[in-house]
Amino acid sequence: MSYLIAHHPDKQTLSADKLKLLIYLADWKSSLKHGHQLTDIVWEIKDGRLFLPRPSYEKLNLPKTRLSYIGYLLRRWLPIREKRSKLSSKNIKILDFVVKSTDGKNWEELLQLIYSTYPTIGEKEVEKLNLESIASRYKRRILPLLKSS
Repeated sequence: MSYLIAHHPDKQTLSADKLKLLIYLADWKSSLKHGHQLTDIVWEIKDGRLFLPRPSYEKLNLPKTRLSYIGYLLRRWLPIREKRSKLSSKNIKILDFVVKSTDGKNWEELLQLIYSTYPTIGEKEVEKLNLESIASRYKRRILPLLKSS
């Protein structure tokens, strides 16, 4: 998470909710690319919306207001160098991809991106979203169709 914070191009617009969505994108991309999530967060879909259950949200330990949020993040997750050294190069590539693909997107565009991902389209109401198995199913069933068209 500290990597996303440190490399986000517009820290003024980086809220706890936006960070949550970036983490979801990183988990989904990692599941597609490597067969496992970057985090141990258990994502859910409720009422057609991506949902982070309370225990997972509390693991992130994010404050509620933007002012306390930035200061809190700086105290909690810096120094970046120490945290970054724990990331593998393949995970850094995924996080860089997420940062680059969301750069310049406003809130509506980011939500559109999130809700166009296969897990949010393919799953109606799921108590626990298993991104690894959904990525496997996507690669088996959907990707071949996309490649053939």
